[in-house]
Amino acid sequence: MTARPAPAARRPRATRARTGDDTGMTLSELVVVMMIGSVVFALVAALTIGLTQGNAHNLARQGQVDQALSAMRWLSRSLGQAVTPGTLSQAMAGEAAVLEASGTELVFYSNIDNPSSDTGEATGPTRVTVRLGDDGVLRRITQRPDPTSTTTAWSYDCPPTACPALHEDLVIARDVQAPVFRYVARGGAALPADGDDRALTPAEAAAIDAVEVTVVVASGDASAPAGPTTVLRRISLDTWSRL
Repeated sequence: MTARPAPAARRPRATRARTGDDTGMTLSELVVVMMIGSVVFALVAALTIGLTQGNAHNLARQGQVDQALSAMRWLSRSLGQAVTPGTLSQAMAGEAAVLEASGTELVFYSNIDNPSSDTGEATGPTRVTVRLGDDGVLRRITQRPDPTSTTTAWSYDCPPTACPALHEDLVIARDVQAPVFRYVARGGAALPADGDDRALTPAEAAAIDAVEVTVVVASGDASAPAGPTTVLRRISLDTWSRL
């Protein structure tokens, strides 16, 4: 009987060690990474948008404040030197200081740009018109006396086309809301007495004791909404040259 040879010993199956280059990512790991990345991206985007909107809001607010303060400085300077022409020339005695007055327009004489008024050799008071247009633009329009004027008879007939050096049209604020002017009579009563939104009569204008100036600026920029900015000032008779 022939002996059967012993079976050959099985070689152990070689196992290949994984190296870093052979590692991969499972689907669940990829989903988790994507979710975390999406959350981080959303947070960064929200923060960026919030900072951008906040910066735009602050810029819009600061622009409104600058416009309102600048307009008030222009108006205070002009109104603070309002004057009746009769105080500078007896020939114009009886001429009113305020020519027209309403909630959106005020026309008056002011002693600005008249440095020689104390010596009687003045060039004459400046006629100032402050007008708020329907487009929200607030303008200060000035007109100095005609070149042929003298201290005995100042006139304001030379148009801008013929005498451009005597005229100035300055935009002092935009996006302004009406009304800008309110008037108070001697004794504290509001003008006009009937409370209507209308221009004052010459008699009412002559009775003005103070002007309440309200500059409300509200930007119409929808991309940077900001609440209105309001600057108030009351200019009384005591600070005027004399009405």
